[in-house]
Amino acid sequence: MRILTDIECAGRKGVFPEPDQDPVIQIANIVTLQGDNRPLLRNVFTLKKCTPIVGADVRCYETEKELLEGWRNFMEAVSVPSTTQQATTTTSPPTLLG
Repeated sequence: MRILTDIECAGRKGVFPEPDQDPVIQIANIVTLQGDNRPLLRNVFTLKKCTPIVGADVRCYETEKELLEGWRNFMEAVSVPSTTQQATTTTSPPTLLG
């Protein structure tokens, strides 16, 4: 199983996001099975409301904490044995999941 994740923060112009100042506002995931050409599922965890996205399960949360907990629960449910990161940043999954 492979999960591609994109984490977006509310940023300040010209400043790299910092966890204590720039909240996570959206996390998008695409889950595929190794060798399959089509995604098994697509979902988006978002802060506050979001318009529907065709082909994706959109999950809305009122607080950043609830959003991160929902995403953590999703990651635990799909039981991915390891995580590979493209870039190591202050908004990487290990940093967010504490």
